[in-house]
Amino acid sequence: MPTTALELQTRTANLLRSLEALLPSVGGEERGRKLAGSMVKACSEMDAGYRHACASSTPKEFISRISHVARQAKRTKATLMLLAQLEYLPIASVRELIFEARGLENIFVASRNTSKRRRKLAHT
Repeated sequence: MPTTALELQTRTANLLRSLEALLPSVGGEERGRKLAGSMVKACSEMDAGYRHACASSTPKEFISRISHVARQAKRTKATLMLLAQLEYLPIASVRELIFEARGLENIFVASRNTSKRRRKLAHT
């Protein structure tokens, strides 16, 4: 089922809000707080980056921006998984967020790949 740009913007914003709400529950160690901070930063960059990608004026610009968004989605997912593996957060509280981050990553990667393929076909 195709997802619209507005729906993806809403999903990225909702993920960011959910991760920000998790911050107080991260374990008291400095390492856990730093990891959580980098996770929220990556998600924030993903959220803002997707909005910028949607406003791209050329296919080349879109591909560049959506590639960055896909990297930030991957970083968000990986950091969230690391926080759970190191037991800074209980897996039960982050399972759905990991699934959402993975889903968004897959969508952004597919979007990038489709754009690259279309651009290549247009230039042949």
